[in-house]
Amino acid sequence: MRVIAYGSRTLSPSEKKYHLHSGKLEFLALKWAICERFRDYLYHAPSFVVYTDNNPLTYVLTTAKLNATGHRWVAELADYNFTIRYRPGKNNANADGLSRMPLDFEDYMRSCSAEVSQEVITASMERVTVERRSPCQGVGFIQAGV
Repeated sequence: MRVIAYGSRTLSPSEKKYHLHSGKLEFLALKWAICERFRDYLYHAPSFVVYTDNNPLTYVLTTAKLNATGHRWVAELADYNFTIRYRPGKNNANADGLSRMPLDFEDYMRSCSAEVSQEVITASMERVTVERRSPCQGVGFIQAGV
């Protein structure tokens, strides 16, 4: 599998109240992604699979315990032919990678950064200057014998 797109948005003021119901936020994300963000790609698809790391979400389309909002969202999703499959978070890294920051940001930044000495910077600048003056001076040719 390969990720072809990511989508995200901020929550509306009323949606921010869902934090006590994390399952509702997951359901909202599913409904938004399918019915709004990726609608143009999925509406005419014969079928597709949604992978989630939220196991209760796999039952949301078949449960009898939905409030009015949940029923409205299920009705919107009824236009699509898809299945929901559970995949644990550790196996769903391609989806979660952008939302998970490393534990120690300073250590992470040190591992991705390196100091460059003044000599290296000077040598690089000289190389660019020489190349501008005489474009072929820095180019070498190797001929292989047969």
